[in-house]
Amino acid sequence: MKRGVALVLLVVSLAAPALAADRPLSLTIDGRPVSRTGAVAVLHRHLAYVNLVELVRSYGGIVSVSSGATSVTVRARTATFVPGSAQISLDKEAAEMPGPAYVSGGVLYVPLEFFVTRVAGGTVRIDAAGATARIAVPADGAPAATASP
Repeated sequence: MKRGVALVLLVVSLAAPALAADRPLSLTIDGRPVSRTGAVAVLHRHLAYVNLVELVRSYGGIVSVSSGATSVTVRARTATFVPGSAQISLDKEAAEMPGPAYVSGGVLYVPLEFFVTRVAGGTVRIDAAGATARIAVPADGAPAATASP
């Protein structure tokens, strides 16, 4: 009996880190890679998340942090995120994301598809098996990273 319990505990302890690890996703905006240090997008608990600050910068948006909340403004839309919560304020209205914002290594991650479609404007295609995410932005809202001089 003790061997069976020990074996189960060993299997669970070995599997836990693998289940908890985030898997990096290659992220592009209009076909151009978003290349920053570290993973800009990750697969976290079967949902694609993105480094909020890096993506807002790619859109030429504004980020501010106050009292544990992070507010961003992109293309005249403002959203406020709180780590650990799926509830946000979007243009002063309540909205719910498909998963909570979370912090890893001092970086705030939010659900990628929600951010792109509801906050920044655009579409996103996520291929978890291929570890890629592709953002397409309407012509009138091209991110700063893809703007022509």
